[in-house]
Amino acid sequence: MKGSVYLFACPAFADWEPPLAVSMISDTNKTFPKNRSYRVITFGLSKDPVMSLGGITVLPDVDVGGVDLADAAMVILPGSSFYENHDPAELASLIRECVRQKIPVAAIWGGRSSSHDTGFLTPSATPVAVPGG
Repeated sequence: MKGSVYLFACPAFADWEPPLAVSMISDTNKTFPKNRSYRVITFGLSKDPVMSLGGITVLPDVDVGGVDLADAAMVILPGSSFYENHDPAELASLIRECVRQKIPVAAIWGGRSSSHDTGFLTPSATPVAVPGG
């Protein structure tokens, strides 16, 4: 069974978007009962520190090339203005391989733009879910 969830840490990522999901699936959170937990690993285009939109500095655990898809249960792409001005081939390649291997890609808000622009999502196939909404 795959044991890691990869969270993309890119410049200006929306730091308020992934915390609930990450805390609920993380194997370090023992507060909430759950059937399955995962190791959450941050990744970036490089291992250089990135600053979130809220000013939090994150040092990615691995770069894109270090994402181990053999152990990946999911990849999370948080929202960011980064996607509007950058089209990193290595990220598109990773998403393409996730789709090919049927590894879920959770693209939140601006992260959906990256998935849509690379042809992985279409406007009619872009679900948006709001808890309690």
